[in-house]
Amino acid sequence: MTTFPDKFIAAYSDNFWDCPKKPAKGAAKCDPLMMKAFVCSIFGLAGVQLLIFVSACSAMSRPAVSQAAKSAACLVTMIFNALFAVSDLYQTTKADWPTGEIPKEGIYVNAVIWLTLAGLAYSGWQEAGAFKPKFEGIVMPKGQRGRFGLPLAIGSVNLLFYGIPLVLFADTFVKDGFGRGDMMAGFTPAVNFLLSFVFGNIGKMCLINVAMTNLVSQAGGEDAQYRLLRGGTHAQMFSLGMFGKDAIVNMLLGFEDPMRLFVFATSFAILFYQINVWAGAPYKLDKVK
Repeated sequence: MTTFPDKFIAAYSDNFWDCPKKPAKGAAKCDPLMMKAFVCSIFGLAGVQLLIFVSACSAMSRPAVSQAAKSAACLVTMIFNALFAVSDLYQTTKADWPTGEIPKEGIYVNAVIWLTLAGLAYSGWQEAGAFKPKFEGIVMPKGQRGRFGLPLAIGSVNLLFYGIPLVLFADTFVKDGFGRGDMMAGFTPAVNFLLSFVFGNIGKMCLINVAMTNLVSQAGGEDAQYRLLRGGTHAQMFSLGMFGKDAIVNMLLGFEDPMRLFVFATSFAILFYQINVWAGAPYKLDKVK
């Protein structure tokens, strides 16, 4: 999704970028290149959230990690897979699903895979002790933060800033908040449907990553927090590289992104702070006992 988004999309459809042969009178211009560039950039954002999630799962898989932290990670993974299976299947029931451009069979296969992975995660959650979280707030309570909790909490707030609007009112948030309305006016109904679909999934991934951060921190303490922080920042460094690439693409396409400075400044500042905390801390990972 981050490196070969066009190939990834082609696996689901081979006629996705076709513009109407006879556009309606007065309709906005349909530009296949503009559609492809924007969709690929959005798939890249989704891929970054998946990388953050995978980095957390990988960090929690190490032998020295506590059973409680592993159980918490399995719990979030189970919810993630089940949520996406149900959510994507629901999308296929919508009347405006672009059947000609996006066959539903791919979604059905994904749902089977995700439900299977949810079952495996449930088994892992049980085997590792069936951790049950205490819900004391959306972002980890102050008393649970420790040395590495504050940068994780700040990162969670940043994800919530994007995640909640993308789940509740994605189109308005992207078109008005990020100035994409005029650009998307000429997109085909299939492309606009896909974008709305992916926007919502990015929002869900942001919320899932917040849940992973908070529940694993609650279960595993300082050792788990350090591992989450170190792994997550590597994925975010990759994200900043993608941001630079997208900025160049937008310039070449003539799109002036009104949120570019805000997104870069906040992303860079948070990432710099997070790296500075874990890289400068005199901390050694727990060893296998």
